Amino acid sequence: MADKISTVKVVTQRFIYDKPLSPPIDIGTLLDVDPVTAAFWVKRGIARYPGDASQSAQHSAALPAGVKPAPPPPAPEMTPPPKPAGQS
Repeated sequence: MADKISTVKVVTQRFIYDKPLSPPIDIGTLLDVDPVTAAFWVKRGIARYPGDASQSAQHSAALPAGVKPAPPPPAPEMTPPPKPAGQS
């Protein structure tokens, strides 16, 4: 008979990149993780336990819905490299 794996609920406080080439898990997401991972994340500030009053105010690094980041500035114009000394 398979043993039931115990899990603990945590709320993310940072982005968690769990799969390559996919978006991260958002800040404030409620996750079920094993107790060892939960303790590791809480100790390092990656997540918190739900209802933890000492850390109820959370900051979000995500943009509000519908907001797009500004595009990067245009690249400078390409110019030919300078001629080496002694050549005309």
